[in-house]
Parts: sequence; structure tokens; C-alpha cells
Amino acid sequence: MSPPIPLRELFVHPIERYIPPVAKVNDLAEATVAADLGEYVVTAPIEQALMEFLEGYAESRTAPTDRIGVWISGFFGAGKSHFAKILGYLLQNRSVGGQTARELFDERLAGSPHRTEVGGLLHRAGLLDSRVITFQIKAEQDLTSKEDSISEIMYRSYLASRG
Repeated sequence: MSPPIPLRELFVHPIERYIPPVAKVNDLAEATVAADLGEYVVTAPIEQALMEFLEGYAESRTAPTDRIGVWISGFFGAGKSHFAKILGYLLQNRSVGGQTARELFDERLAGSPHRTEVGGLLHRAGLLDSRVITFQIKAEQDLTSKEDSISEIMYRSYLASRG
């Protein structure tokens, strides 16, 4: 009988590394982005939600609409913020370590029957001039008046992103 394999050898990434307990949408450091894209686990429901979002997003290029909002819901710890970050990375498609966000994400889809479809949707979405603005509504609200509406917070964040 061969000796047991140490648990740490069963994992792709070092288990001793720091893993933030909460995804912070405004943490855009290159190392964080690379880790987020390189370690994101794309389950079938996540892949389906991603395709639905990208279909609507890409469709808005040819069929303009005033229905521009997206609501991501789920239980605490379900991965809403992480999913939102991944969407932002994919839409902005910034370069991370010599690869684009979409190239890094494509590696996460290896073996998926929808890999080509997701790639096509990302390409269609990439034809839109997208500007991603990440912020946490609650954190922004805590910095200002508690009576500020979501619209005011979003507008202020937009203006801040424009300098």
C-alpha cells in the first residue's frame, strides 16, 4: 500500500495563501484581479447567469433599451460580489499579467459545453464601449448623508470615476 498523499498536494493553489473572507468590488489591484480570474469556479448556474447577462448586454447594442439595470441577488456568502467583480473584469477586459481578463477567464471554462457560446457573447459584448465603475453602496453611503438615494450615490461614483 502506498503512503497517503498529503492534503495540500490535492489542491492546485497553495492552501496557506491568504484568501479574503469577503470579495471587495473596489479592490482592483492586479494581483487580486489575477487571483479572482484564475481561481473563479464557474458552475453550471453561474455559467447560465453569465450567458443571460451577456445576451442582454450584447443585445442592447442592436436593440437599444431603457431597461439597463441588473439585479444580482442571493443569500449572504452566495458569491454575488464575486460574480459582479467577474462581470466587471470581463466587460472592461483589462490586461492582467500579459493576458486579457477574457483570456484568463476562458481558461476557467475548459471542458464546458458552452465555452464557445460564452466566448462569442463576450466578443459581442466587447463591441460595446464599456466603462466599469465599481463601488460599494453601503460604504459610499456611510461616507455621506444616510438619506442619499442609490441614484445619487451612483451618480457621485460616476463623476468621481471621470475625475
